[in-house]
Amino acid sequence: MPLMRLVTLTILVSILLGMVVSPAQADLLAQLKATGLLHICADPDNPPFSSRDPREPGYDVELSGEIAAQLGARAEITWVSTFLGRSAIRQVLEGKCDLFMGLPQDERFLNDYPRLVLSRSYYTLGHVLVSPQARAVKELRGLPDLRVAVEGMSMGDIFLFQNHQPRAPYRTQPEAFQAVVHGEAPVALLWAPVGWWLARKHPEAQLQVTELSLPNLEFQVAAGMRKGDAAFQSAVNTAIAQMVTQGKVADVLSRYGQPPTVVAQAAPDVSQGRSLYYQVCALCHGQSAEGGGPVPNLKEFQGSEERFIKISLNGRPDKGMPPWQGKLSEDEIRLIFAFIQSLPK
Repeated sequence: MPLMRLVTLTILVSILLGMVVSPAQADLLAQLKATGLLHICADPDNPPFSSRDPREPGYDVELSGEIAAQLGARAEITWVSTFLGRSAIRQVLEGKCDLFMGLPQDERFLNDYPRLVLSRSYYTLGHVLVSPQARAVKELRGLPDLRVAVEGMSMGDIFLFQNHQPRAPYRTQPEAFQAVVHGEAPVALLWAPVGWWLARKHPEAQLQVTELSLPNLEFQVAAGMRKGDAAFQSAVNTAIAQMVTQGKVADVLSRYGQPPTVVAQAAPDVSQGRSLYYQVCALCHGQSAEGGGPVPNLKEFQGSEERFIKISLNGRPDKGMPPWQGKLSEDEIRLIFAFIQSLPK
Protein backbone atom coordinates (compact mmCIF):
# COMPACT_ATOMS: atom_id res chain seq x y z
CA MET A 1 0.00 0.00 0.00
CA PRO A 2 2.02 3.02 -1.23
CA LEU A 3 0.09 5.64 0.75
CA MET A 4 0.38 3.54 3.89
CA ARG A 5 4.14 3.43 3.33
CA LEU A 6 4.06 7.22 3.22
CA VAL A 7 2.18 7.25 6.51
CA THR A 8 4.77 4.92 8.03
CA LEU A 9 7.71 7.07 7.03
CA THR A 10 5.93 10.25 8.04
CA ILE A 11 5.11 9.00 11.51
CA LEU A 12 8.42 7.29 12.22
CA VAL A 13 10.69 9.92 10.68
CA SER A 14 9.50 13.51 11.21
CA ILE A 15 10.79 15.30 8.13
CA LEU A 16 9.70 18.91 7.71
CA LEU A 17 8.97 19.60 4.04
CA GLY A 18 8.05 22.85 2.33
CA MET A 19 4.61 22.56 0.83
CA VAL A 20 3.01 24.21 -2.16
CA VAL A 21 0.91 27.14 -1.03
CA SER A 22 -2.73 26.47 -1.82
CA PRO A 23 -4.76 29.06 -3.72
CA ALA A 24 -7.25 31.25 -1.94
CA GLN A 25 -10.31 29.22 -1.06
CA ALA A 26 -13.82 30.17 -1.83
CA ASP A 27 -16.56 29.07 0.53
CA LEU A 28 -16.71 25.33 -0.18
CA LEU A 29 -20.20 24.96 1.22
CA ALA A 30 -21.40 27.64 -1.21
CA GLN A 31 -19.63 25.80 -4.03
CA LEU A 32 -21.31 22.55 -3.01
CA LYS A 33 -24.70 24.21 -3.07
CA ALA A 34 -24.03 25.75 -6.47
CA THR A 35 -22.52 22.70 -8.19
CA GLY A 36 -23.93 19.79 -6.20
CA LEU A 37 -20.47 18.19 -6.32
CA LEU A 38 -17.93 17.20 -3.67
CA HIS A 39 -14.56 16.51 -5.31
CA ILE A 40 -12.75 13.48 -3.87
CA CYS A 41 -9.20 12.30 -4.62
CA ALA A 42 -8.79 8.52 -4.58
CA ASP A 43 -6.40 5.87 -5.89
CA PRO A 44 -7.91 3.80 -8.72
CA ASP A 45 -5.98 0.66 -7.70
CA ASN A 46 -5.76 0.49 -3.91
CA PRO A 47 -8.40 -2.02 -2.71
CA PRO A 48 -10.03 -2.33 -0.28
CA PHE A 49 -9.48 1.40 0.35
CA SER A 50 -10.37 2.58 -3.16
CA SER A 51 -10.78 1.13 -6.63
CA ARG A 52 -12.06 2.11 -10.07
CA ASP A 53 -14.09 -1.14 -10.09
CA PRO A 54 -17.76 -0.06 -9.64
CA ARG A 55 -18.61 -3.50 -8.20
CA GLU A 56 -16.16 -3.01 -5.34
CA PRO A 57 -15.12 0.66 -5.24
CA GLY A 58 -13.54 0.47 -1.80
CA TYR A 59 -14.85 1.72 1.49
CA ASP A 60 -13.12 5.11 1.40
CA VAL A 61 -14.86 5.80 -1.93
CA GLU A 62 -18.19 4.59 -0.55
CA LEU A 63 -17.79 6.63 2.63
CA SER A 64 -16.90 9.75 0.66
CA GLY A 65 -20.18 9.26 -1.18
CA GLU A 66 -21.98 9.12 2.17
CA ILE A 67 -20.28 12.35 3.27
CA ALA A 68 -21.32 14.03 0.03
CA ALA A 69 -24.90 12.85 0.50
CA GLN A 70 -24.96 14.21 4.05
CA LEU A 71 -23.85 17.58 2.60
CA GLY A 72 -26.54 17.48 -0.09
CA ALA A 73 -24.07 16.80 -2.89
CA ARG A 74 -22.69 14.00 -5.07
CA ALA A 75 -19.12 12.72 -4.82
CA GLU A 76 -17.07 13.21 -7.98
CA ILE A 77 -13.89 11.12 -7.95
CA THR A 78 -10.56 12.37 -9.29
CA TRP A 79 -8.33 9.32 -9.68
CA VAL A 80 -4.83 9.93 -8.34
CA SER A 81 -2.15 7.29 -7.87
CA THR A 82 -0.83 7.14 -4.31
CA PHE A 83 2.41 5.48 -5.37
CA LEU A 84 4.01 8.88 -4.78
CA GLY A 85 2.07 9.69 -1.62
CA ARG A 86 3.22 13.26 -1.11
CA SER A 87 2.32 14.14 -4.69
CA ALA A 88 -1.13 12.63 -4.15
CA ILE A 89 -1.86 14.68 -1.03
CA ARG A 90 -0.65 17.80 -2.81
CA GLN A 91 -3.73 17.49 -5.04
CA VAL A 92 -5.83 18.60 -2.07
CA LEU A 93 -3.46 21.43 -1.17
CA GLU A 94 -3.55 22.72 -4.75
CA GLY A 95 -7.35 22.69 -4.85
CA LYS A 96 -7.80 19.82 -7.31
CA CYS A 97 -10.07 18.00 -4.84
CA ASP A 98 -11.90 18.89 -1.64
CA LEU A 99 -11.30 15.75 0.40
CA PHE A 100 -8.65 13.04 0.60
CA MET A 101 -9.90 10.07 2.58
CA GLY A 102 -7.87 7.68 4.74
CA LEU A 103 -5.28 9.94 6.41
CA PRO A 104 -3.88 9.43 9.93
CA GLN A 105 -5.08 11.52 12.86
CA ASP A 106 -1.53 12.05 14.04
CA GLU A 107 0.20 15.27 15.09
CA ARG A 108 3.44 14.25 13.41
CA PHE A 109 1.65 13.78 10.10
CA LEU A 110 0.10 17.25 10.35
CA ASN A 111 3.50 18.72 11.15
CA ASP A 112 4.66 17.55 7.73
CA TYR A 113 1.61 19.08 6.04
CA PRO A 114 0.97 22.45 7.73
CA ARG A 115 -1.60 23.49 5.11
CA LEU A 116 -3.67 20.35 5.64
CA VAL A 117 -6.39 19.95 8.24
CA LEU A 118 -8.17 16.74 9.21
CA SER A 119 -11.74 15.79 10.00
CA ARG A 120 -12.76 13.80 13.02
CA SER A 121 -11.84 10.13 12.70
CA TYR A 122 -14.25 7.56 11.30
CA TYR A 123 -12.42 4.28 11.93
CA THR A 124 -9.31 2.80 13.50
CA LEU A 125 -6.62 1.47 11.18
CA GLY A 126 -4.74 -1.36 12.86
CA HIS A 127 -3.03 -4.65 12.05
CA VAL A 128 -4.03 -8.31 12.03
CA LEU A 129 -2.30 -11.66 12.03
CA VAL A 130 -3.38 -14.02 9.24
CA SER A 131 -2.62 -17.71 9.64
CA PRO A 132 -4.14 -21.12 8.73
CA GLN A 133 -7.12 -22.08 10.89
CA ALA A 134 -5.51 -25.45 11.57
CA ARG A 135 -2.41 -23.77 13.03
CA ALA A 136 -3.78 -20.41 14.08
CA VAL A 137 -1.33 -17.83 15.43
CA LYS A 138 -3.10 -15.38 17.74
CA GLU A 139 -0.15 -13.42 19.15
CA LEU A 140 3.50 -12.79 18.48
CA ARG A 141 4.72 -12.91 22.06
CA GLY A 142 6.48 -16.09 23.08
CA LEU A 143 7.21 -17.10 19.50
CA PRO A 144 10.76 -15.81 18.96
CA ASP A 145 11.49 -18.24 16.12
CA LEU A 146 8.28 -17.56 14.17
CA ARG A 147 9.05 -16.15 10.71
CA VAL A 148 6.40 -13.55 9.85
CA ALA A 149 5.47 -12.58 6.28
CA VAL A 150 5.15 -8.79 5.99
CA GLU A 151 5.31 -6.03 3.40
CA GLY A 152 8.89 -4.78 3.31
CA MET A 153 9.44 -1.30 4.82
CA SER A 154 5.86 -1.10 6.06
CA MET A 155 4.92 -0.10 9.59
CA GLY A 156 4.51 -3.79 10.43
CA ASP A 157 7.97 -4.59 9.07
CA ILE A 158 9.57 -1.85 11.15
CA PHE A 159 7.67 -3.02 14.22
CA LEU A 160 8.91 -6.60 13.77
CA PHE A 161 12.48 -5.40 13.24
CA GLN A 162 12.39 -3.25 16.39
CA ASN A 163 11.08 -6.22 18.38
CA HIS A 164 13.71 -8.63 17.00
CA GLN A 165 11.03 -10.82 15.39
CA PRO A 166 12.19 -12.97 12.44
CA ARG A 167 10.41 -11.75 9.32
CA ALA A 168 10.05 -12.55 5.64
CA PRO A 169 9.62 -9.28 3.71
CA TYR A 170 7.50 -9.25 0.55
CA ARG A 171 6.94 -6.53 -2.02
CA THR A 172 3.24 -5.98 -1.23
CA GLN A 173 0.62 -6.85 1.39
CA PRO A 174 -1.20 -9.27 -0.96
CA GLU A 175 2.08 -11.08 -1.65
CA ALA A 176 2.65 -11.51 2.10
CA PHE A 177 -0.91 -12.85 2.34
CA GLN A 178 -0.28 -15.33 -0.48
CA ALA A 179 2.86 -16.54 1.33
CA VAL A 180 0.58 -17.89 4.07
CA VAL A 181 -1.89 -19.32 1.55
CA HIS A 182 0.90 -21.26 -0.20
CA GLY A 183 2.60 -22.38 3.01
CA GLU A 184 5.72 -20.23 2.54
CA ALA A 185 5.16 -18.57 5.93
CA PRO A 186 3.16 -19.64 9.02
CA VAL A 187 1.67 -16.18 9.58
CA ALA A 188 1.46 -12.73 8.02
CA LEU A 189 1.27 -9.33 9.69
CA LEU A 190 -0.96 -7.11 7.55
CA TRP A 191 -2.88 -3.86 7.66
CA ALA A 192 -6.24 -4.89 9.09
CA PRO A 193 -8.37 -3.74 6.12
CA VAL A 194 -6.19 -5.71 3.72
CA GLY A 195 -6.11 -8.83 5.91
CA TRP A 196 -9.88 -8.93 6.47
CA TRP A 197 -10.66 -8.19 2.83
CA LEU A 198 -8.30 -10.80 1.37
CA ALA A 199 -9.48 -13.45 3.84
CA ARG A 200 -13.09 -12.75 2.83
CA LYS A 201 -12.21 -13.06 -0.87
CA HIS A 202 -10.43 -16.38 -0.32
CA PRO A 203 -12.64 -18.49 1.98
CA GLU A 204 -11.21 -21.64 0.43
CA ALA A 205 -7.88 -20.88 2.11
CA GLN A 206 -9.50 -21.39 5.55
CA LEU A 207 -7.54 -18.66 7.30
CA GLN A 208 -7.77 -17.24 10.80
CA VAL A 209 -7.67 -13.43 11.12
CA THR A 210 -6.72 -12.13 14.57
CA GLU A 211 -6.86 -8.46 15.52
CA LEU A 212 -3.84 -7.00 17.32
CA SER A 213 -4.32 -4.26 19.90
CA LEU A 214 -0.96 -2.52 19.94
CA PRO A 215 -0.73 1.31 20.09
CA ASN A 216 2.38 1.31 17.90
CA LEU A 217 0.47 -0.44 15.14
CA GLU A 218 -2.75 1.55 14.96
CA PHE A 219 -4.07 5.06 14.51
CA GLN A 220 -7.33 6.88 13.88
CA VAL A 221 -8.20 7.58 10.24
CA ALA A 222 -9.74 10.83 9.00
CA ALA A 223 -10.37 12.84 5.83
CA GLY A 224 -7.91 15.55 4.83
CA MET A 225 -8.86 18.97 3.44
CA ARG A 226 -7.24 22.33 2.83
CA LYS A 227 -6.87 24.58 5.83
CA GLY A 228 -8.82 27.81 5.83
CA ASP A 229 -12.51 26.89 5.69
CA ALA A 230 -13.69 26.14 9.21
CA ALA A 231 -17.34 25.99 8.14
CA PHE A 232 -16.61 23.26 5.60
CA GLN A 233 -14.52 21.31 8.11
CA SER A 234 -17.29 21.56 10.68
CA ALA A 235 -19.87 20.36 8.14
CA VAL A 236 -17.69 17.37 7.21
CA ASN A 237 -17.22 16.54 10.89
CA THR A 238 -20.96 16.67 11.45
CA ALA A 239 -21.55 14.44 8.43
CA ILE A 240 -19.04 11.86 9.68
CA ALA A 241 -20.52 11.92 13.19
CA GLN A 242 -23.98 11.28 11.74
CA MET A 243 -22.66 8.44 9.58
CA VAL A 244 -21.07 6.80 12.62
CA THR A 245 -24.19 7.25 14.76
CA GLN A 246 -26.49 5.93 12.04
CA GLY A 247 -24.31 2.85 11.59
CA LYS A 248 -23.45 3.68 7.97
CA VAL A 249 -19.70 3.49 8.55
CA ALA A 250 -20.02 0.04 10.14
CA ASP A 251 -22.28 -1.12 7.29
CA VAL A 252 -19.81 -0.04 4.60
CA LEU A 253 -16.78 -1.49 6.37
CA SER A 254 -18.55 -4.80 7.00
CA ARG A 255 -19.03 -5.29 3.26
CA TYR A 256 -15.24 -5.43 2.99
CA GLY A 257 -14.85 -7.85 5.87
CA GLN A 258 -14.08 -5.31 8.60
CA PRO A 259 -15.53 -5.95 12.08
CA PRO A 260 -17.59 -3.17 13.74
CA THR A 261 -14.95 -2.75 16.46
CA VAL A 262 -12.84 -0.60 14.11
CA VAL A 263 -15.46 2.15 13.84
CA ALA A 264 -14.35 5.28 15.68
CA GLN A 265 -17.10 5.64 18.26
CA ALA A 266 -15.15 7.19 21.12
CA ALA A 267 -14.09 10.75 21.85
CA PRO A 268 -15.35 12.55 18.72
CA ASP A 269 -15.03 15.88 20.50
CA VAL A 270 -11.31 15.43 21.05
CA SER A 271 -10.79 14.45 17.41
CA GLN A 272 -12.68 17.50 16.15
CA GLY A 273 -11.04 19.78 18.72
CA ARG A 274 -7.59 18.58 17.70
CA SER A 275 -8.15 19.61 14.09
CA LEU A 276 -9.62 22.98 15.07
CA TYR A 277 -6.76 23.63 17.49
CA TYR A 278 -4.10 23.00 14.84
CA GLN A 279 -5.99 25.21 12.42
CA VAL A 280 -6.59 28.30 14.58
CA CYS A 281 -4.52 28.07 17.78
CA ALA A 282 -1.26 26.27 17.11
CA LEU A 283 0.38 29.19 15.30
CA CYS A 284 0.60 31.16 18.57
CA HIS A 285 0.27 28.52 21.29
CA GLY A 286 2.37 25.83 19.60
CA GLN A 287 1.66 22.25 18.58
CA SER A 288 1.69 21.10 22.22
CA ALA A 289 -0.38 24.07 23.54
CA GLU A 290 2.46 25.05 25.87
CA GLY A 291 2.96 28.55 24.44
CA GLY A 292 6.15 30.34 25.31
CA GLY A 293 7.31 33.83 26.32
CA PRO A 294 4.24 36.07 26.65
CA VAL A 295 2.00 33.40 25.10
CA PRO A 296 0.35 31.40 27.91
CA ASN A 297 0.53 27.65 28.35
CA LEU A 298 -3.04 26.53 27.65
CA LYS A 299 -2.47 23.21 29.43
CA GLU A 300 -2.15 25.23 32.65
CA PHE A 301 -5.46 27.06 32.17
CA GLN A 302 -7.31 26.84 35.48
CA GLY A 303 -10.64 28.41 34.56
CA SER A 304 -13.92 26.82 33.58
CA GLU A 305 -15.05 25.90 30.09
CA GLU A 306 -17.34 28.93 30.04
CA ARG A 307 -14.46 31.25 30.97
CA PHE A 308 -12.34 29.72 28.21
CA ILE A 309 -15.17 30.37 25.73
CA LYS A 310 -15.59 33.97 26.92
CA ILE A 311 -11.88 34.72 26.61
CA SER A 312 -11.75 33.09 23.18
CA LEU A 313 -14.73 35.03 21.85
CA ASN A 314 -13.65 38.41 23.24
CA GLY A 315 -9.90 37.99 22.89
CA ARG A 316 -7.29 39.68 25.08
CA PRO A 317 -6.14 42.76 23.15
CA ASP A 318 -3.73 43.74 25.94
CA LYS A 319 -1.88 40.46 25.39
CA GLY A 320 -2.12 40.39 21.60
CA MET A 321 -4.86 37.76 21.39
CA PRO A 322 -7.51 38.57 18.73
CA PRO A 323 -11.22 37.97 19.36
CA TRP A 324 -12.69 34.90 17.68
CA GLN A 325 -16.29 36.16 17.81
CA GLY A 326 -17.84 35.53 14.39
CA LYS A 327 -15.00 33.21 13.36
CA LEU A 328 -15.55 30.34 15.79
CA SER A 329 -18.82 29.19 17.31
CA GLU A 330 -19.16 28.40 21.02
CA ASP A 331 -19.49 24.72 20.13
CA GLU A 332 -16.22 24.80 18.18
CA ILE A 333 -14.45 26.49 21.11
CA ARG A 334 -15.80 23.77 23.41
CA LEU A 335 -14.23 21.19 21.09
CA ILE A 336 -10.89 22.99 21.29
CA PHE A 337 -11.16 23.15 25.10
CA ALA A 338 -11.91 19.41 25.25
CA PHE A 339 -8.82 18.67 23.14
CA ILE A 340 -6.58 20.84 25.35
CA GLN A 341 -7.97 19.14 28.46
CA SER A 342 -7.07 15.76 26.96
CA LEU A 343 -3.37 16.67 26.58
CA PRO A 344 -0.91 15.24 29.13
CA LYS A 345 -0.03 17.83 31.76
